Amino acid sequence: MYKRNQVSWIKHLDFTIVDLLMLEFSYMLAYGLRFSWHSPFQHDLYSQVALIFALVSVGVSAFTSNYHGILKRGVWAELRASFIKLAVVMLVVFAYFFITQQGLWYSRLALGGTAVLSILFTWAGRSLWKQCLYRIRRHSRGLPQLLVIAPPASAAAFIRSFSSVKYKDFAICGIVPLGDGPAPADVEGMPVVANAANYLDYVRTNVVDEVFLESSDEDFSYAVTDNMLKMGITVHTHINNRLNDSPNTFMEKMGDYTVLTTGISVASMAELLAKRLMDILGSLVGLALCGIAFLFVAPGIYFSSPGPIFFKQERVGKHGRTFKFYKFRSMYLDAEQQKAKLMDQNQMQGFMFKMDNDPRVFPFGRFIRKTSIDELPNFWNVLKGDMSLVGTRPPTMDEYKKYELHHRVRLAIKPGITGLWQISGRSEVTDFEEVVRLDQKYIENWSLGLDVKILLKTVWVVLTRKGSA
Repeated sequence: MYKRNQVSWIKHLDFTIVDLLMLEFSYMLAYGLRFSWHSPFQHDLYSQVALIFALVSVGVSAFTSNYHGILKRGVWAELRASFIKLAVVMLVVFAYFFITQQGLWYSRLALGGTAVLSILFTWAGRSLWKQCLYRIRRHSRGLPQLLVIAPPASAAAFIRSFSSVKYKDFAICGIVPLGDGPAPADVEGMPVVANAANYLDYVRTNVVDEVFLESSDEDFSYAVTDNMLKMGITVHTHINNRLNDSPNTFMEKMGDYTVLTTGISVASMAELLAKRLMDILGSLVGLALCGIAFLFVAPGIYFSSPGPIFFKQERVGKHGRTFKFYKFRSMYLDAEQQKAKLMDQNQMQGFMFKMDNDPRVFPFGRFIRKTSIDELPNFWNVLKGDMSLVGTRPPTMDEYKKYELHHRVRLAIKPGITGLWQISGRSEVTDFEEVVRLDQKYIENWSLGLDVKILLKTVWVVLTRKGSA
């Protein structure tokens, strides 16, 4: 799922919060200097002013373009921008005092001190936060991985255009050079990872979130876009190559480049933020239930099969990223070794394993699987950000290695504890292609309302034990 760029203040919600904190800190400091280090919140009138400052600050952020280009601004340009924003904030606040005739009730020294201090602290806060973002992004492995498919000269120009940008929204993972000449070993220091004939093999087996495409061959451009969309990968096509009939297509800027972006599913930053907040709140509730369940589940597991209480396994998440997956253990310790012997009894057609009365599951394990209690530790994965409450179930490494191209669409979003497949009767679905179809349907039609609907249906499925494996 691709995060579409938003209006300035939503895109830079972090700077909105930084500005708010610096303004309130400046207000408390100015009040303390004026009134012998007392807190303004001890006085009703001054508590009201703190709220007014907060509302006006957020309002000015929302209705002005003060954050436009904030990550590219230098030190002095940032000081100027901070001055402009705080000047507007103070003018609005003073206008409020004038209209309501409350100006004489407050200390002019405290308010004037707030105006001066807030400019300095806002400037300092923004500058420090930008340095933090730079360090985080420089060392982060979580940035979207971008594959560049273009002629060597075009790929080199694209890379150079971002060479001096500190705050990149992506990391280039490799180059696929186009053209008839010999392929270089690298382009501007970036490795050449495939060619026009075998790039799909690289994408299928490596972490690729997005593709930048520039090609004069219209048929090739359509083929690349079609293949990427089948795998749930977002494509940014240089404006020279128009793909008007691709889904979810819109124009945006990537540095100095104007591109047409298309993806299987596109969400706004506000929608993704709401989904993440829902995940955090849901995972906290789920972990509380997990802690309660541990009190009786742990002894049941240990006496049924002495060994670890939790089952830990490497699974594949969004666009091929791997993570540690946690559940309450419901199988004997040699379950993975026994799986190979039971493959001929697999009831799933395709790249999943399921069988009724699995002999690897001990009796108490059947109970916690039937009631879905075994999945409560998944909420730790949700809190960490490896998974979401709603998504697609994460495949194991051996399953993922067998995926065909169109199966990779399941990895276009974060995996989830529940999803469309689960509420459609997971025990009754025995064809992996049907699982893929349901997962693709969820991704293409994703909305917050759909997530809520799936969560409510999941509760019903768990309570009635309908479709549980």
